Amino acid sequence: MSRFNQVLAGAMLVLTLALTPIHHAAAQDEPPERKTKKAEALSKPVYDKLTRAQELVDTKDMQGALRSIDGLLRDDGISQFERANVLNFKGVIEYSRENTNGAIRAYDQLVAIPEVEQQMRMQTIYTIAQLYATEENFPKTIEYLNRWFADTPNPAPDAYVLLAQAYSQTGQYQQMLAPLDSAISEAKRREQPVKEDWYNLKYYACYQVERFTCVRDTLKLLVAGWPKKSYWMALGGIYSELDEEKNMLAVYEALYTDGLLTTESELVTMAQLYLQGEIPYKGAVVLEEGMKAGTISSNAKNYRLLSQAWSLAAEDGALEHGWRAGCTPGDFLPEYRAIR
Repeated sequence: MSRFNQVLAGAMLVLTLALTPIHHAAAQDEPPERKTKKAEALSKPVYDKLTRAQELVDTKDMQGALRSIDGLLRDDGISQFERANVLNFKGVIEYSRENTNGAIRAYDQLVAIPEVEQQMRMQTIYTIAQLYATEENFPKTIEYLNRWFADTPNPAPDAYVLLAQAYSQTGQYQQMLAPLDSAISEAKRREQPVKEDWYNLKYYACYQVERFTCVRDTLKLLVAGWPKKSYWMALGGIYSELDEEKNMLAVYEALYTDGLLTTESELVTMAQLYLQGEIPYKGAVVLEEGMKAGTISSNAKNYRLLSQAWSLAAEDGALEHGWRAGCTPGDFLPEYRAIR
């Protein structure tokens, strides 16, 4: 199964069956002409059969429990309220025995009952959406989530994220952005933490639709909250894409100062950025120290870049004697003298 199993484990609204009768207190001083809604409750025969089915579940006799449930569903004499509760219980049983499609069928029958209470209907629709996600049927996940959103006030952030994930799995990257923004806004409104994964999803969606300013802004939030090297490197890359070279230099310099640039390509890029930023002395130092440490290859290409850096540093007056104090071009390896 996909990562949606984790979503289901953390957020699955498994509807449980309340076997006790439901009663509603009548409003006081109600005008005689206004009819009150009759309280609904399970009849004793239905209650007893469901209790027996629960006992079979407790003994792991799922088939026996389902036979008892199906017998109730074949009874035309049960009320729609009772049928909804029986179907709800059947969905729970099917899910517990890992028959996801069977659970979906039971819940679909439940929401099709016109008389079913609205809260129960909406909880069940959301559960169906989650079940479709575990089956990796993402178009159906989207369909049921949108049905749920249409009649649900103040949805929780995780519901928006689930919708964005489903859009991601169907390649609808542009559609991911609105629910992700809603998730972030709703979390802030509730004074809840915005999760790193949500920003990662937004970063991914923005990149897929080539909204690079959105990518940049999202990465800035990621490095502020979770300052990982991978986010800093990605931010540096997007600054390059947007021709914001000074910002790219600032990102690389911060990484270099913290000792996080460790590969030859990273260090050479750092040196090149120093040259482009008209700070050749620092570029020369990066190259020279990298070569001495063996991190940067001592080859003709890198020596040529080092020569350029020291020459520019000398022209800028960064060095008292044209080269770094105590160092002349002849002090470098034969490869350097050869390319001069």
